[in-house]
Amino acid sequence: MTITQTTPREMDESFLAEDKRRFSDRCDIGLLMQQLGRMNFLAISGGRMFYNDHGVILPVGHGYKVTIDLQWNDEYTVRRIRIKGFRAYLHGEVTGVYAENLGEVAYRASCFENGPFGE
Repeated sequence: MTITQTTPREMDESFLAEDKRRFSDRCDIGLLMQQLGRMNFLAISGGRMFYNDHGVILPVGHGYKVTIDLQWNDEYTVRRIRIKGFRAYLHGEVTGVYAENLGEVAYRASCFENGPFGE
């Protein structure tokens, strides 16, 4: 599991384009939700979800979102992102998350008031 910086940084178009190139595999949403767990899903976002080709976006509250992306090697990247106005700030990222740890890491990412994520 690789952990990156937790200081907020602004995400721009090049960051999102690079992310899309790295994680262009198709993700099976049903399998991802089984690995996440039904109760974790409800605790994180209250049942709300947006999905794309490589993962899901779970809106948390107060502008925070948790993104779960499938990597090429069947590991996940979990990010805590804050949307403020028209800008998105990365508040923590954990890469190399195995399926059995996905629920725990995603739940920790959703707890934005309890401290830093990705340390």
